[in-house]
Amino acid sequence: MLRAMADMHHPDSLSRLPAGLFGAALGMTGIALAWTKAADLDYADPVIGFFLTLITAFVFSAAASALGAKALLRPAAFFADMRDPNRFALYGAGAMSLMGIGGLLGGKSPGIATVIWQAGAGFDALICIIFCARLLSGRWQFSAASPIWLIAAVGPISAPASGIPLGQDLAATMLFGAGLLGFALVLPPILVRIAFHDRPPEGAGLIILLTPPALGTVNLTSLTGGADHIAFACFGAACVVFFALFHLGRRIIGAPPSLAFWAAIFPISNFAIAADLIGTAADAPALVWCGLALTGAVSLGAAGILVWMAMIALQGGFLADGRPAHRKRLNPAKHGDHGLAS
Repeated sequence: MLRAMADMHHPDSLSRLPAGLFGAALGMTGIALAWTKAADLDYADPVIGFFLTLITAFVFSAAASALGAKALLRPAAFFADMRDPNRFALYGAGAMSLMGIGGLLGGKSPGIATVIWQAGAGFDALICIIFCARLLSGRWQFSAASPIWLIAAVGPISAPASGIPLGQDLAATMLFGAGLLGFALVLPPILVRIAFHDRPPEGAGLIILLTPPALGTVNLTSLTGGADHIAFACFGAACVVFFALFHLGRRIIGAPPSLAFWAAIFPISNFAIAADLIGTAADAPALVWCGLALTGAVSLGAAGILVWMAMIALQGGFLADGRPAHRKRLNPAKHGDHGLAS
């Protein structure tokens, strides 16, 4: 008990490690998946996807080791993450990354890949269940809904694309259903807050709104064995959200720099994959080229964020909310939350 009380007030870098580190792992997973899918469709060299898979595994291992050390050595700080819906949701990004890495390794080592995928799927299901249960029990208020909640609630939707190629059809399909339920639970309050709340979420976290339709398109093609009419409809919804985000440009660009940058990488990567899949199925080369251009652009963006993270690490690291520790904290009452509190 005394140790926990001491940890709660411990100002060191381990205590304030942000759960947003898992956002970096998820972002790199999205990019590796985008290049791998482009190679599967004969639009890119498979070596690129494999090289990015290795980088993704390293980023995930570093994030998991750091946050694991936080859980063991600073338990009070870790349990504070568990009580905060935005920080807790980002642990779902780690589970999704693990599933994605399993899928990426499936062609090289199916046995190891399956074990990795099963571990990620188990954690993802647990996080989704806990998150939705806490919402329904009233422990977290819907009035504070943020797009980051979609990671925890909708994360299981990502299961089919990585699980079905590994022979995990039943588990992947059940997780897909769980993600649909989570989507139905958290999306309405998020949209209400964006449209009507006096302090709507802002920042790069808003781009997470693109995840459900874009990721849904990709995973529906895995569930059905190809791009059917439902997948086309889902991609249409993704296009609407993608272009609607331009109308929220000021809320996205005007937010202070933080690990929330990673919130843009995974959704856009999946939108690029969806464009490649739908463009190929519809014999629309222009759509395929748009998907490939997005893949290249988001890859350059991720490289820039990694360099920025290295620079911040040398200057004092990050706060628990994902912002640089050397920057002056902004008044949340004045600026609102920025979509990614971790």
